[in-house]
Amino acid sequence: MLFDSAHKLYRVPIDGGAPLEIFSSPNGISSAVISPDGNWIAFGYQELLPAPTFKLAVLPAAGGAPVNVFVRPIGAQRLHWSPDQKSLQYLLTRHGATNVWEQPLSGGPPRPVTDFTSGQIFDFAWSRDGKQLLLAKGENTSDVLLISNFR
Repeated sequence: MLFDSAHKLYRVPIDGGAPLEIFSSPNGISSAVISPDGNWIAFGYQELLPAPTFKLAVLPAAGGAPVNVFVRPIGAQRLHWSPDQKSLQYLLTRHGATNVWEQPLSGGPPRPVTDFTSGQIFDFAWSRDGKQLLLAKGENTSDVLLISNFR
């Protein structure tokens, strides 16, 4: 997969050859991820009309029109495929806590996968068998220093 400055997504043959444009968005493409079976690409993009909206799309890796398009919640980060490839998962922080959320490809509203009430998740990954979830979780902290009578 390859991006260019015109906000296009290309498929490039591994043995060489000409790149094939598979998606274009005048407002940018982000977070492109290939499904575990290699048949699908999920990514984020922005539509400006009729109102600015962030979207998630799924399209065949071979090219073609998106087969799924969803509104991406504001603040969604770290796009991943679920182990069973039936949903897209991402991190979303609400009320001071980050959780893993998923958008079922069959439709319907996104739903939480984890239920933490505090802390931040920085990234996540599933084990190959899809039975264990690894989280990079913690807190961001900082200090403030007051300098007075500076000359």
